[in-house]
Formats: sequence, structure tokens, C-alpha cells
Amino acid sequence: METATPIQYLETTGRFCTCGCGRPYSVSKGVLQYGEGREVDFELALVSHADNDRHVWLALISGPWTDEDAGNCRVVIHGLPQDDRINARVEDLADSPWANVDLQGGRAISREEVMSNEPAKNWAFECFNDVVQYHKDVAAFLHADAGD
Repeated sequence: METATPIQYLETTGRFCTCGCGRPYSVSKGVLQYGEGREVDFELALVSHADNDRHVWLALISGPWTDEDAGNCRVVIHGLPQDDRINARVEDLADSPWANVDLQGGRAISREEVMSNEPAKNWAFECFNDVVQYHKDVAAFLHADAGD
């Protein structure tokens, strides 16, 4: 019996790291369903640098956050895998793999804005945890051998 997942997969593309290492990584686009009939678009980047330095990046792409927002807004969470967990931190878009992405009239939500709003902070981390738990590529990425 197949387990239901709250993730709808849309597409996966390849990119190259801009940190200077030039290593390829994948970006998965999808929709996360959560709560009572709610959903949020996301992009998940699984980045692996030399020496098995792995990073799980998640961009949550929601609707407007304020009345002044003209388009979608992005919240970025950076996960650093540890031995038995992932330490997650909200980051500014400029420090992420999406630093040079055209937001098409949308807005990047700053780390400060998310962290100063308890419901927004809880929502972001709950969505991050759900994507990490349910996305089909995350477990293999986290548990891949150092030689990959």
C-alpha cells in the first residue's frame, strides 16, 4: 500500500553552484499541502559541496504577506544536516541559491520579518519539517555516502 504524501511534484531541474565550486545540484518545484485545505508552492535545492558539506535549501512561495505586496512572497530556510537532525535557519534571499532570481513583482521576506512574527516563524519551520520528512529526494540526499 502506498503512503499518501502532502507533496505534489511539479518539476526538477539542474543548476550549478555559484559559490565558486561549480558543482551541480537539483532544484525540485512542488506544492506542499498542509492544514485544512491549505497549500504553498516551494522550491527545494539540495546542494552538496566538497568534503560532504550538504545543504538543504527551501524557498516557500506564498501569496502576499501585507496589503502592500503586489505579488508572491518568498521565505527561505537553510538546513544544515547534522548526525541525527537538521539545524534549520531562516535566511535572507540574498544568502541563498535564489539570490539572483527575478521575483516577478513579488517580494523576499527578510529573516528579521519572519523571526519577529511568531506565527510566521512557526509556519516556516513546520513547512520545512514537512518537506524534509515527505519529499522523496531528501532522505537519499541526507544519507548518501561521502564519496557521492
